[in-house]
Amino acid sequence: MSRESGNTPTQTHLQRALDVLRADAPRRYAAIASALRRSPAKYQIGAERFTLSAADGEVTVDAGWRMLGSEAEVTIPPRALVDVIDGTTTLERLIAKDVLRIAADRRALLALDQAARHLARAGIASARLRAEYDSYRDWVFGQAKERERERETDRAETNR
Repeated sequence: MSRESGNTPTQTHLQRALDVLRADAPRRYAAIASALRRSPAKYQIGAERFTLSAADGEVTVDAGWRMLGSEAEVTIPPRALVDVIDGTTTLERLIAKDVLRIAADRRALLALDQAARHLARAGIASARLRAEYDSYRDWVFGQAKERERERETDRAETNR
């Protein structure tokens, strides 16, 4: 659960996905909570920052980087995250291309991998979770289109 208002779009989508997961696949949700309890992490998705942790079987998504003692820091562009969700790339490929950066010890890395796999597998089984993934994809692609329109406007103004 999120403790703060003013959530970023990615954080909001993640919270909704976790809420669906808790309702549709409680065992997978519990496995994710267990992994995050062992390895709380700070995430930067594009310009957005949030902290994921768990206690007492509850996953928490907090705005910003709140934990001083987090076990991992993860940085990934939103489009790359969509590619992972869509299954068109793997975490390993993104790491090899230096698109995904993870600063973590081996134990934390394995815990994060477990959480990601549970979330991906749950998406296969849950139509509601896939709908949330689709909503996030639409937001990411909408942001990309908006940036392209801004660039075109800037080019047009420069060429006047």
